[in-house]
Amino acid sequence: MQVCTDAANSVARHCFFSTKAGFLAAAILFCGLNGVSGQESGRPLRIATKDATPFAMRDANGLWTGISIELWREVAAVLKMEEGTDYEFIEMKLPDIVRGREDKTVDVGVAAMTMTHNREKVMDFTHGYYNSGLGIAVSN
Repeated sequence: MQVCTDAANSVARHCFFSTKAGFLAAAILFCGLNGVSGQESGRPLRIATKDATPFAMRDANGLWTGISIELWREVAAVLKMEEGTDYEFIEMKLPDIVRGREDKTVDVGVAAMTMTHNREKVMDFTHGYYNSGLGIAVSN
């Protein structure tokens, strides 16, 4: 994430900065390195996700939204893929997403997921784009 400043009204805002090449590189990491079978078989890619606000969640109409979902949609747009025709979201629990990548029943996992050594054995990860930390407050 990069902090951008709007000089016209001096309002600082957070924005995601990338280029088409950057999205294409992300798409290759999402799809290309571990064998994506959906498009080879003529069926939509199965994009597994899980509810984890603010990364993936359903809106009032039941449609998927969130940081990770919108990032995937940007990747898909660069690759000229359309939701429903070229890919579909499937809600799964985290262990099922990992297992699905392992047995190739899931083509791509787009979810809030910690990168671990064991998970990296069965799937490729993009570069992390969110770091969380632990903070503990105590009274004096």
